[in-house]
Parts: sequence; structure tokens; C-alpha cells
Amino acid sequence: MDFGKGWNSRDSALLVAALAATYADTETTKELLKRGGEETNPLLGRHPSGSDLDKSAIASGAILAALAGVVPSRERKTMLGVWTGFRAGLAYKNARTNPKSEPTDFLHSGLEGPLSMAVLGGLLSYILSIPEDVQVGATLDKEGPKLSFKKDF
Repeated sequence: MDFGKGWNSRDSALLVAALAATYADTETTKELLKRGGEETNPLLGRHPSGSDLDKSAIASGAILAALAGVVPSRERKTMLGVWTGFRAGLAYKNARTNPKSEPTDFLHSGLEGPLSMAVLGGLLSYILSIPEDVQVGATLDKEGPKLSFKKDF
């Protein structure tokens, strides 16, 4: 697999961000478990060991990097952005969850926040897939948000 073919600095930055978000999710999960919470990933069980969480993070990071190496650039950016947003959202949820007052089982896992972050990550990374000679602008006024695109010929 040739990670240099078709890759640019944006791809590399998104892969690093995705791996960092995976690490953050893993570490905040360990902290949540220490506080009495439970893992919501049914593949790992409710109380996985720290080493099981580390192995899972390494495996998912390796699979993500391998997939990123074979998909086209635009899809790669979107995939990495969605992954980064979702894993960052999970880390945020883990850090804020109080297992003493909030259930942490799968049915009450509060995945709407991480899923929203995944959508946002996908949208932002899609914008990054626009060619570098296209200028993207965003404004917010009383009518709502507006995106603009400009390409010099």
C-alpha cells in the first residue's frame, strides 16, 4: 500500500486527527470505567481491561489507515472526518458522563452527540476535499449560514 500516492497534507492531517481521536476515546473510556461506568461497545463487553481497550484502538486505527490508503481522495477525507468527529464525540461523552447519576448502558448511551459530531466532521472534511485553488467562504447572518465558493480561472 502506497500512502504517498494521491495523498496530500490534508489527508495526512486528517489521518493524524482520526488516530488522535481514537486515542482520546480509549483513554477517556478507561477513566469512565474507573469512575464506575460501563463500555457500550458490545464487542468489548461492559468492563473491558485497559489492555483490551488498547488492542481495540490499535486494531481500529490500523484498519482505518488501511482503508484510507485504498479509497479515493474525496472519500478518504470524508471517511476520516466522520471517524474523527465520532471518536472525538465519544471521548467528550466519556469525559462528561457521571456514571453515578447517568446510566451508561447501550440503550442510554447518548450516542446522538457523537453521531452529530460525525456528521459535522464529514461535512468539514468534505470541504477540505475541494481543490486547493477553490476558495471557500462561510458567513452567518440573520437569514442563517451561507457557504460561498470561488475559483479563479
